[in-house]
Amino acid sequence: MKIKSVHIKNFRSIYDQKIIFYNITNFVGPNGAGKSTILYALDWFFNGNKYTQLSEKDATFGHSKENIEVSVTFDNLTDYDREIIGSQYVNDDSNEFTVWRIHKMLSDEEILSANVKGYPPFSETKASKTATEKKNNYQKLRDNMPDLGLPDRKRQNDIDEALREWENTHPENLEDIEESLSTSFKGFAGEGRLSKLFEYTLVRADLRANEETADVKKTLFSNIIERVVDRQLASEPLQELFDSVQDKEKDIYKKYYANPLNELTSALNEHLRQYSVGRKVRIQPDIAEILPPQAKFNIAVIEEKFSSNVENQGHGFQRTLLIAALQLLSENASTETSKELCLAIEEPELYQHPIQQKRFAHVLKKLTASSEKKIQVIYAAHSPNFLDVEKINQTYKLKRNSVENDDIHTEINNISDQELLNINPNKPDLIKNALGNELANGIFSEGVF
Repeated sequence: MKIKSVHIKNFRSIYDQKIIFYNITNFVGPNGAGKSTILYALDWFFNGNKYTQLSEKDATFGHSKENIEVSVTFDNLTDYDREIIGSQYVNDDSNEFTVWRIHKMLSDEEILSANVKGYPPFSETKASKTATEKKNNYQKLRDNMPDLGLPDRKRQNDIDEALREWENTHPENLEDIEESLSTSFKGFAGEGRLSKLFEYTLVRADLRANEETADVKKTLFSNIIERVVDRQLASEPLQELFDSVQDKEKDIYKKYYANPLNELTSALNEHLRQYSVGRKVRIQPDIAEILPPQAKFNIAVIEEKFSSNVENQGHGFQRTLLIAALQLLSENASTETSKELCLAIEEPELYQHPIQQKRFAHVLKKLTASSEKKIQVIYAAHSPNFLDVEKINQTYKLKRNSVENDDIHTEINNISDQELLNINPNKPDLIKNALGNELANGIFSEGVF
């Protein structure tokens, strides 16, 4: 399952833009054009929670009262994807699936919604807010559409069950309809269904490698570990080890404290019997249960005989370490994993010599070379070394455009292969083969002649 397209509405400088995504999707443009905004919008969509609530400052200038919305359409669904998503939302033939996240500015409420299969005339009854409203809407359905053969139902749960039963027995009448979900898609960053199928990891420009090499959820290093290591593999022997430690702890307590505690218990019970008949107490060691932690790993930097932390290294080495980690991911990513990984990298050229930039671009291209590895890459770059002239349609150029009432929005444009060839139809290979890197440089220019 991969990202096919993204629709961003009213998020920072992007007011209303739909973007088609590829295995590698590149965003270029001047500083402040909105490249990082796309990456951050997706980060909010996949990883946002109650601690990353949006505010009116995150809305497009002049639209602070309008809702913020990001929708993502996935395609290339597998049987496993459809099984996890559920038959309520996709059927056996579905190859696409859309989810949107909405922040309601007037109430600060956030909802996750998905396209569901249903019978459109039932939507009003399903959306009823009270039992009485649902009962009245259901009766109106029966009166206006008697051919449906809906049974007479009065209770709210019975009405819901009747509608579900009708839809289950009439799949040919079902369509994709928009329906707000209260629980099914809560918690993208937790136990939600999509979190089992898709992982979005954002490598920010200001994020140092020590953060991405920490073995915590959603970091680059953690994703590498998850794809090559089964953390539960050592759980059983570790539990046995901790159990044996606990047994030894009990033996030590018994050796050193049994006698004095028994004497103290007898003395206390002797006094207690004067006030309470039939009950006594026992003073015993408080043996805390010891549970083995989840297997975790770390990276140490070794220089000659000395070892240091990643955070103590310079920016150049830290960025180089990220590149090496990405290359490792491209070489060792398990093709058996059921989870898709989307890597979003802000300014991948940061702290890199031009030769290293080209190497990094090669690594990113290799990451997505095989569809079996289930990896997509998105980056916002300032360097032509990250543009693939052979796939120039996968690059979007952003610019800020002032419209009426000084309302400033981001415009997003790309050029198709056909449009590129139409520049000189008599020499279809001229642009790609003859211009080479000059074309990549031209993408960053205001004009080319």
